[in-house]
Amino acid sequence: MSRENPKYLVYLRLLPCCGCGATHGIQAAHVRFLPVKRELKGGTSLKPDDRCAVSLCDNCHRLQHQIGEKSFWNQRRTHPETLVALLTGMYELFEKDLAVELSKNYILHILNVRHWPTPG
Repeated sequence: MSRENPKYLVYLRLLPCCGCGATHGIQAAHVRFLPVKRELKGGTSLKPDDRCAVSLCDNCHRLQHQIGEKSFWNQRRTHPETLVALLTGMYELFEKDLAVELSKNYILHILNVRHWPTPG
């Protein structure tokens, strides 16, 4: 994949929001602070490689920009590097329909798991 991949961004827009699980108004949101290879990072006024993006609804995407990426992901107790690796892997390994289905299931699973009550 090259830095820009419109088909990958379409795939992301078919997924639920990685922040809240919403299924409408989904956008591809680039994550800029990932410890990725130099050639994947964006520079000043450059977006990172599209492989460094996740699916966010318009509300979560706006909030991500308002409070900052690290704060956004910390509030959700989610590691965006895991999401990026998984979503990219699903896209590259499987046919589109299967990749979308597996990715949807994973996103919804992590949203449910992180909301489980803590023991004690």
